[in-house]
Amino acid sequence: SMYRLQNGRLEQIGQAWLKHGFCALQFNSCGFGCNPAGSGCPQALGPGCSDPYSASRNGQQFGAGPKYQVNASTGFYPYPPANPSFSGSTARRLRVKISDVTGAGAVGARYFVEGQYVHPQDPPSLGGPANNASYREVTLNSIGNIDGWGGSTQREDPAVLAWAANVAEADVAEVALSGEGSFWIGSAAFDNGDGTWDYEYAVQNHNSDRAGGSFSVAIPPNVNVTNIGFHDVDYHSGEAWDNTDWVVTVGASSVTWSSPESHAQNPNSNALRWGTLYNFRFTADTPPGVGTATLGYFKPGTPSSSDISVFGPTEGTPAFCAADIDGPGGGPDGNVDALDILLMIAQWGSPCVGSCEADISGPTPLVPDGNVDSIDFLLLIAQWGNP
Repeated sequence: SMYRLQNGRLEQIGQAWLKHGFCALQFNSCGFGCNPAGSGCPQALGPGCSDPYSASRNGQQFGAGPKYQVNASTGFYPYPPANPSFSGSTARRLRVKISDVTGAGAVGARYFVEGQYVHPQDPPSLGGPANNASYREVTLNSIGNIDGWGGSTQREDPAVLAWAANVAEADVAEVALSGEGSFWIGSAAFDNGDGTWDYEYAVQNHNSDRAGGSFSVAIPPNVNVTNIGFHDVDYHSGEAWDNTDWVVTVGASSVTWSSPESHAQNPNSNALRWGTLYNFRFTADTPPGVGTATLGYFKPGTPSSSDISVFGPTEGTPAFCAADIDGPGGGPDGNVDALDILLMIAQWGSPCVGSCEADISGPTPLVPDGNVDSIDFLLLIAQWGNP
């Protein structure tokens, strides 16, 4: 898959079909000490061994299979895969629109590519960890061709984490379904300087076969919402899944995007399938606070939806500051001041035991890391102000 980071937004701009594994090489690329599972072309990977391939091997069109046949939650897939006719050099490969990598689509943009493995012996349904994707930045030339690398591979991290790693306003957290895989939900709010804020949400289905069928953001009363937008990534080369855009509904207390048809109406409707990232956005006339988003699942099951804390509009309250911790019940009082420092000193320690409001420096602003330490103190100083 390929992603573009531009103007604070991370969007998926391309995806490919799959290379189905047929042989396990027995290399020691990871430095663990490879104990080969056999000679020649064995079907098993030996303990400590790695299984790297060349770009030309991964990009062979005739052997690629479609994503729709693969259940990323169980690792099941039929073999040999479906093999409809194809033509052209980009068929089945990572396909990206020229307009997304040249001209206005490339101004100030950075690009990332992601690889992912799905295997029936290490799926979420058997307790496999969500560590089967990695991403790396790439550089492009003036005509949109990849011509180099921009940093090291971020191993075992899905590409949505590039947003949190490179945009200070972005927060990303995992939503895991027991035995069903996981999603990553990111949010950010950008001050337009005119009394309005742009709210941006990125939702990546890492490896859940249930897929996403709707995404809703709570909107308080008396908040005006405009410029509602949606972005997805196209399936191509004969994939069974539809590309029709999601439908948006503005209610009295929420903005909701949903698949154009339910699973009962059309199992191949455009849902947020595994290995894809969709974006949702709007402009509101109030500053951000800690709000609630709801991810609804496309395929039937329990739970039918999950709630997660995100940056969302507030009803005229001060903008969210992680370091504002000394208000009633550990919540904000609108100031980051000496009282917040005193509370942080009182809770100082590593690890933090129990609930610690001063633990504000986790992997994202809404997810603590279990320690109240110098990093928390530096973040508090950075947010110092009244109000």
